[in-house]
Amino acid sequence: CFKFCCNQPRPPPSPPSPPPPPPPPGPDECYRGSGADYAGTVATTRTGRQCQQWASDWPHQHRWQDLPANHCRNPDADTAPWCYTTDPAVRFELCDVPRCDDLAGGATGASAASVLVVVLRGVSQAAAASRLPRTLALLASLDNVTHVSTPLPG
Repeated sequence: CFKFCCNQPRPPPSPPSPPPPPPPPGPDECYRGSGADYAGTVATTRTGRQCQQWASDWPHQHRWQDLPANHCRNPDADTAPWCYTTDPAVRFELCDVPRCDDLAGGATGASAASVLVVVLRGVSQAAAASRLPRTLALLASLDNVTHVSTPLPG
């Protein structure tokens, strides 16, 4: 026996599920660290120049003829993927490949920013100041740190 009842209120609809997180950036989209293992297909520099074919010595002679096509690479552990350009006046430039960390954080380029605040409690100002040069040197050596400054009250 089936019961049909039209006067019963329906339960409210369930809220929609949140969208799944985006997949991690693939090797074609970004680089990690210095980009020494970058294997993508970007072939333009940050200023828009086309990359020279690695197998070619024109217009720039070099020693990495075994690298693929004209894709950006970092065979010498520079700061980021780079390439020789097809412009005879510009030997090489860094490539237009974003860092994976910038993409994962949802920000890119100059708009991405992080702030580190260090508070020393129970340490005299003189003791903190004596440790400051070493601490600032350590912070400046970290990846993605572009400016370190510390105002100390007089």
